[in-house]
Amino acid sequence: MTRLPATAAPAWFVRRAGRLGLRARLILAFLSIALLVGLSGAASGILALRGRASIGLLADVATPLRIESGELRLTAAQMQATLLAALASRDTDDAALDAQLAAFAALGRDAEAALERMRGLAARAGVALPLEDAAAAGQEIRLMAGMVAAHRQRRAATHEARARHRRFEAANHAFSFATLQINTAIEHGMAEAARQLRRGTAEGRLPASQQIALTDTMAGVLQPALRAVAILIQARLGLNAQADAFLGVTDTAALAAREEAARQALGATTSALHALTHRLAAAGRHMPRDPAAEARLAAAVAEFDATLFGGDGVFAYRRAALAAAAAVTQGERALRQADDDLARALASTAALAEQLEAEARSGADAAARQLLLALAATALGGIGLAVLLGIAFTRRLLQPLSRLDDAIRGVSEGRLDTRLANAARGDEVDAMAATMLDRVAHLATHDALTGLPNRALFRDRLDQALAHARRAGGTVAVHCIDLDRFKEVNDTLGHAAGDRLLTQVATRLADCLRDTDTLARLGGDEFAVVQCDSRQPQDAETLARRMVAVLAEPFDLAGHQAVVGTSIGIALRAGAEALVDPALLLQEADVALYQAKDAGRGTWRFFEAEMNRRLQARKALEADLRRALAESRFTLHYQPQVDLDGRRLVGAEALLRWDHPTHGPLRPAQFIPLAEETGLIGPIGAWALAEACRQAVAWPSLPRIAVNISAGQFRRAGFVAMVERTLRETGLPPQRLELEVPEALLLVDTEAVIAGLARLRSLGVSIAMDDFGTGSSSLGTLRRFAFDRIKIDRSFVQGLRPEGEAMAIIRAVLGMSRALGIRTHAGGVEDERQAALLKGEGCEEVQGYLFGRPMTAEAFTTMLAARPPELALAGA
Repeated sequence: MTRLPATAAPAWFVRRAGRLGLRARLILAFLSIALLVGLSGAASGILALRGRASIGLLADVATPLRIESGELRLTAAQMQATLLAALASRDTDDAALDAQLAAFAALGRDAEAALERMRGLAARAGVALPLEDAAAAGQEIRLMAGMVAAHRQRRAATHEARARHRRFEAANHAFSFATLQINTAIEHGMAEAARQLRRGTAEGRLPASQQIALTDTMAGVLQPALRAVAILIQARLGLNAQADAFLGVTDTAALAAREEAARQALGATTSALHALTHRLAAAGRHMPRDPAAEARLAAAVAEFDATLFGGDGVFAYRRAALAAAAAVTQGERALRQADDDLARALASTAALAEQLEAEARSGADAAARQLLLALAATALGGIGLAVLLGIAFTRRLLQPLSRLDDAIRGVSEGRLDTRLANAARGDEVDAMAATMLDRVAHLATHDALTGLPNRALFRDRLDQALAHARRAGGTVAVHCIDLDRFKEVNDTLGHAAGDRLLTQVATRLADCLRDTDTLARLGGDEFAVVQCDSRQPQDAETLARRMVAVLAEPFDLAGHQAVVGTSIGIALRAGAEALVDPALLLQEADVALYQAKDAGRGTWRFFEAEMNRRLQARKALEADLRRALAESRFTLHYQPQVDLDGRRLVGAEALLRWDHPTHGPLRPAQFIPLAEETGLIGPIGAWALAEACRQAVAWPSLPRIAVNISAGQFRRAGFVAMVERTLRETGLPPQRLELEVPEALLLVDTEAVIAGLARLRSLGVSIAMDDFGTGSSSLGTLRRFAFDRIKIDRSFVQGLRPEGEAMAIIRAVLGMSRALGIRTHAGGVEDERQAALLKGEGCEEVQGYLFGRPMTAEAFTTMLAARPPELALAGA
């Protein structure tokens, strides 16, 4: 078997698979790559499992083991610190100690659970933990509990010892009071015997035997009794000294010595009490005795014995407290030892855990490196195989694609007869390339919206028609067709309605043509027709008339009626004259089209040489108009508006003026239509409105300012918002602004226009219908929207006669206005006769040269300041 070189294998594979379709070949190639990736992926999976085991050991055993040991050590340290703090505090009560014992029990259970978890983790890792000393954690808990119990016993014994000592102090007070009473009684007896002796001696009536008896009584009876009281008090003081010192004793031997000394002091006190009792009995004949005091004295001595000695005495409880303290001290030493054992055990456990972590990390790192190597090998192998297969398939794919590219380039260069050479429809790539070329060729030569030929195909057809005319001696007519009010439809009804209008226009135009004629859409709302093999110019005019007629009929745009109309320019070539550049012929038809629009639209014009000059002048005027807007060369003039009843100034109309650098001052009628066609009416109108409002603010005595608004400006999107913004920015009250709209505004999309007028009225702006009588406004329209003012066109005023046709029209308009409650205003009043006739017929307001020509803002300001009587300001 022949062995192929490695580099030739993919190409061989593709050639052997040539009998399969492209899709099958791609599937086989991708399966080969998938097999390589699968094998490498299996190896990577094995390595990943190994790494996962190491990571599992790290995450599930080593790290938790280290954490558990650390937490157990921290728990033991916290318990020990808490216990020692509680034992050292004198404010810790039994409830706090009980809570501490409960906490120790819970911590002990947690410690045992932690140890069990650590043993389980060690078993999973297959290692033995040095946890023999870890049992010290439970021992610590038991030691802590024992220390708490011993501390409680110490506190209880100390409390009882103090209580017994307080009883001893109470008995001591009773003893002191009783001895004081007895001592006072003896001293009283001695004082009485001394008094009797002094008095008897002084009077000489006391026999010598009685004197001797009194002296013996004082020396042999009362004086010894006083000494006995002193001995008793001294013995009691010795007892007090031994009893008071017991709390400071911290050693059991010293406490026993203190107790023995106290017993001896109590014996001396008892002996002194017996001696005193004997002396008192002997002195009873010479002094009054107090049995109650003697009884209290005996009871106090008995209480001394009861509170100090015996199983319930001060010294007994003190011995118990010392024993409990010794137990606490011993527990502290044992606790420290147990804590050291636990620390060693946990330190060994932590070291083992860290060792396991290091081993797990090392294993995971090794597995990761191996996995990366495997993935790199997979990626390199897959990339290499994909590159080799890609090169082979790219060679196969590029052949039809390069042919397709050449064909598309030919289409883009205008070679509309380009075809895909050697397109084998049996091969998927070739078939797709051929289909794609057909689609591209169609898109390159036809309009996507209407399906008509586009400019490229139109030129090709025009080339063919001119060539045929040169050969056969025929005539070629080119019609350039432009819709008159297409922009208004787009602005008012939206672009979707505009698209529907274009498709209907294309249908109507196609119905007007013969099969030999070509209809194309050149762009926007511009169409063109190539008309050949006909009698010219008769047939061209007949076709133009038919197209104007069909496009003058209303269009139904989803419930909206639209009347657009069209203008047509026609250029002709016959016989040898057909040897002309098609672009020049199309340009001539375009020039004629502009002349048709200038002639009033809805008509057609044939090209004449003079037209080209007028077209160039129009284009120059458009450029000057754009420059004037950019350089703010427009100005406003203001013409007074007067109330005929009293000749008062009621307002001023702002009139736009353009001082052309070449042609001089131009009136709006000379450039506003061009501004509407080019879309410049928006910024020009916005400037004029803002300037008029700013100037009106400077004339607070002027009742209103009137501004003309063209139909195109009104229909621009956002017009009402622009008016509102201008009023807000200039500060002019809306009631002082009047907008004058033409009759033509109400001819198209009346509902939307009336809605816009209503929005302006809601702002407070007045609305006047300008040039009334020159259009076709109906009484129904005036009834649907109540205008604030109707302005009669100046053309009716100029030829005004008492019984003429103009007067009849003015009377009709004035009568209609009175019936509807609308004020009237007439323009172009130039003499008193016209003013008198209008006033006699009931016209309220006028303007014209009679009352003032249009003037600059400075001149109007001067006029306002002068206040001539015939133009007295309204309200002045």
